[in-house]
Amino acid sequence: MGFQQQAVARDPSPGTLLEIQSAATKYQHARALEKEQLAMMAQLNLLADWTDDVRLSVLEARQCIKDAQLARVTFRGAVRGYVTQLRGTREPLSAVLRRVRSIVQQLEYVGAIIADDGWLEADVVEWAIEDYENPA
Repeated sequence: MGFQQQAVARDPSPGTLLEIQSAATKYQHARALEKEQLAMMAQLNLLADWTDDVRLSVLEARQCIKDAQLARVTFRGAVRGYVTQLRGTREPLSAVLRRVRSIVQQLEYVGAIIADDGWLEADVVEWAIEDYENPA
């Protein structure tokens, strides 16, 4: 009976999976907006007089950066919660990494996040390693 409980605990609950999915989607969206806003700002001559449009663009970029940072913290927290759960069941790091990578790939497959040549997956795997090796 104990073995069954441990095996069930290793799979993300629907609530955990939904939390990770929502946070990943928001994070990727916030990063895209941040990138777009910073690209627009890069077109401006910030050494010249700051017009109202320039000020507005800089303030929008600042807000996009803050939004992306907050979304990252939220997403990383969701990943940390899942990694902590797996670590609590004495799941080896290699298995945790397989599960985390599988979740990211599943999110790409269902369209919750957009494939980005593995950059997001690499971030998530790095977070998982840090959280596994340095529990809070």
